[in-house]
Amino acid sequence: MKKILIALSTSILFMVLFTGCNVGGGSLTSESDTVKWINTTYAILTTVNGDSVDLFGGVTKNKANEKLIQDSLEEWWGVTDRTSAEEMIEFLMEEGHRAAYAEEMMLLEEDGMFDVPRQEAREYLEYLGFEPEEASAYIVAMDAYETYGASAIDAWDYTRALHLLSWYYVADYYTKEEALDQSLEIAKELQTLYNSWEEMVESYLVGHTYWILEDPNDSSSQTFGRRQVYKELKESEDNPYTLNWNMTLEKTW
Repeated sequence: MKKILIALSTSILFMVLFTGCNVGGGSLTSESDTVKWINTTYAILTTVNGDSVDLFGGVTKNKANEKLIQDSLEEWWGVTDRTSAEEMIEFLMEEGHRAAYAEEMMLLEEDGMFDVPRQEAREYLEYLGFEPEEASAYIVAMDAYETYGASAIDAWDYTRALHLLSWYYVADYYTKEEALDQSLEIAKELQTLYNSWEEMVESYLVGHTYWILEDPNDSSSQTFGRRQVYKELKESEDNPYTLNWNMTLEKTW
């Protein structure tokens, strides 16, 4: 179990909560359904940021937003240019947090943690030094693993990669066509992993819980807040999730 604690310290690599960046205004552009579908995969994060789900990248592309996005990419992701941008997408698509997640869940399984009542597992995690909210997060992660296996948090990595690509366009590291071309390939792969927006969002939220290590049932936790954002988006007049999950994704740019 000591391996779990070591993995824990190395698996939490990046921060994805940013402040709003919609400086400079500008009118919304009409995007195709494929681009709207891509935007919807990370609509929760876009909304948390205070940006527009209707815009690829969340904000109007101008010099002010270009600088703001560049600064955010550097501060939270270590992305400073096209090379580091490409490396981060490669990391997310080939490994991401789901690799550490699968490894940790396998270790927990080997240690018999899935064979005891969850309360007993929680108490053991706290005995090992986990804070109560961290133990709660691991119990959620274990439940997801037991149901969906090692792919339980795949959407966490896929949607972040898609969001980053849209920011690469605003930051002027990629052209819009380059960002959308790569987004289309990732989106098509993501679409095969789930049967609905609901399934994808649940995977994303479990991934967020695993990353941030907070109790998602605590109303003060970030995961709880993101679930509320999801509910509000679904209830809004411009609900982006009305798009058909199984629509044909094609190049329209």
